[in-house]
Amino acid sequence: MFQDINQLNDTLERVKLPMTLDIGHAYTAGFTVDDLYFDNIKHIHIHDNDGKHDSHLPLGDGIIDFKKFFEIFKKNDYDEYIILN
Repeated sequence: MFQDINQLNDTLERVKLPMTLDIGHAYTAGFTVDDLYFDNIKHIHIHDNDGKHDSHLPLGDGIIDFKKFFEIFKKNDYDEYIILN
């Protein structure tokens, strides 16, 4: 439905719905960890992959930069849910 994550975030904020971020899905859609922080995110599904296939790999077995991901979310005081799946 939304190809632009910024447009999705704006729509969810307008209708007052929180965002669930699936980092693996976002990464296979071409987003990087730099693109993924929004104040509207209240729930994160986290898993690794090769950037092409949503293979739900354990963290560190793919190419997603989780160190940077966690730094960005920590810097923004994220204190909501993170689910490993």
